[in-house]
Amino acid sequence: MTSTAPRPTEDLTRPGELLSIETVRVDDRRASVSVHGDLDVSTAAALWSMLQNHLTAGRRYLRVDLSAVTFIDASAVTAILEVHHEALYRRGTLVLTGITPAVAKVLALTGVDETLFLAGSPVVPRAGVATR
Repeated sequence: MTSTAPRPTEDLTRPGELLSIETVRVDDRRASVSVHGDLDVSTAAALWSMLQNHLTAGRRYLRVDLSAVTFIDASAVTAILEVHHEALYRRGTLVLTGITPAVAKVLALTGVDETLFLAGSPVVPRAGVATR
């Protein structure tokens, strides 16, 4: 079954929590996920779990919109990186979209900005690297 209309399959929004994760588009091979709030040590597992569930269901092409992420830490970056490697192993991709300058800075500081697939991300100079 192929559907391109927005159709949440799972919503991890819980009252009082600082994170909302929602599948906004899904079909047999693809899933688009939207993340709102803080991605940190207490919430990274929820994102990892949802993305892993999509891969387990056979969806190899994942897009994650981070435009509404207000904070991200190294544990969330690690979770995203693990799913990225799993998607590649399954001959798929994980693409991060809506990268804010704050998120881009953390990705650059952790060194994964050159490993992950980033769509439409802002250019954030790395420490000690000259830009034109």
